[in-house]
Amino acid sequence: MTSVYLPKTTNHCPIDFQSWLKEGLILQTNTQILLGEGPLLTSNRPGQGFFHPDFFFEKKKPWIFPKKTFSTTRTLIEQWLDDAITKHPSIAKKPIFHQTHREDFHQPQKITEQPSFTEFHTVFAQLQQKINQGILKKGVPVFFENRNEKIPFPYLLQALLKKTATINREGFLYGIWNSKKGLLGFSPEMLFSFSEKELSLMALAGTGPWLGPSLLHDPKEMQEHQWVIQSIKESLKDLAIWNDSPTQEKKFGSLKHLHTKIKGTLKQPADFTFLCKKLHPTAALGGFPKQAALHWLKETPHQKNRGYFGAPFGYFDGKTNGFCLIALRGIEWNPQGLQIGAGCGLVKNSILQKEWRELTLKRNQIKQFFHLIPQP
Repeated sequence: MTSVYLPKTTNHCPIDFQSWLKEGLILQTNTQILLGEGPLLTSNRPGQGFFHPDFFFEKKKPWIFPKKTFSTTRTLIEQWLDDAITKHPSIAKKPIFHQTHREDFHQPQKITEQPSFTEFHTVFAQLQQKINQGILKKGVPVFFENRNEKIPFPYLLQALLKKTATINREGFLYGIWNSKKGLLGFSPEMLFSFSEKELSLMALAGTGPWLGPSLLHDPKEMQEHQWVIQSIKESLKDLAIWNDSPTQEKKFGSLKHLHTKIKGTLKQPADFTFLCKKLHPTAALGGFPKQAALHWLKETPHQKNRGYFGAPFGYFDGKTNGFCLIALRGIEWNPQGLQIGAGCGLVKNSILQKEWRELTLKRNQIKQFFHLIPQP
């Protein structure tokens, strides 16, 4: 079992922070930021701990139980990180590939594989065929940019904290790592949050530049968003009495998304694993109808190897409170380098070039989060 408590002073770190930088996890919920100190034990049995499956729920031991778990604040993490880097500057040495001046932007970067437009075009055409046949109404393919840089984790964390400081309330920090591999990001999307009697959900679909045309007046985006709401309610139709808020545009840095809050009064106690399996993937992450979309993803080359992209990542207190986000707007890394993924929802009226640009917008936002490209 883990214990959750608040640190008593700003000067005291209740964990070995240097050890945490080598193996640990972070999860921002609606009310707090949780840190887990390694070693991170894994299990297939639920308990007071963290839930970290892959996208297709094929991971045999998705539950993570840290040596110690505690609640803290972004400010304290920044203080501890700055102190650690001051004492050991080499742990967050700036990558040599990074260019600080705009005129250096077009210098060669160490990118081993960019997403292929030819592949995207092929997937787009195949999906449109499925839609025309009535098999699917929507599919969500994902494409990755692979880079061979090996960047110190403290540098990535420090960059993410600084770049998201002004949009802290627009998303959720998440990550899990060890000395060889990891996952770190800032997600705009919550899958669910529940207490003893209340269940909160989020429908998030549709993307555009924050200063661009209103998504609320775009029939294609609104239809796609309605399918997300419909799939969520159908998944949990017997669990709660629902109460929706009006659909709005949710700001997320330089981008915006259609966003609807869905709240329900629970008819029975919520089960964390049950909720994850019932809700994931929503129509925003997999497609619609759900089972047909999942079948299509597993059968399509380059779509079945999603890893943790778009997978649930959550915390359960072992009693009546749980929180789960969707692992988006992040990077994964291993000894070979790092991977940046982005997906887009394709429907009957989707426009090839517009969807391709959306993928680029999302990847660029991620690279800005981690200071991997110069700012305009």
